[in-house]
Amino acid sequence: MQVRKIERLEDFIALRQNWEAVYAADPHAHIFVSWLWLRGWFQIASPRWFILAARPDAASPYVAFLPLQWRG
Repeated sequence: MQVRKIERLEDFIALRQNWEAVYAADPHAHIFVSWLWLRGWFQIASPRWFILAARPDAASPYVAFLPLQWRG
């Protein structure tokens, strides 16, 4: 398993297709983890956010995303 920390809006934007595929495959996903909602949030919360993105190996698409925000 490979985990990458994503901190730049440009990198998040580039993941849109992969993110939306993972989102569509999760029957429990809600609007607050959708790519569209998070893009808007990251634009106003910058730079206090990051995403952990997991994939089986470097040649595979991501299979999980964990968006997080620093507090304090």
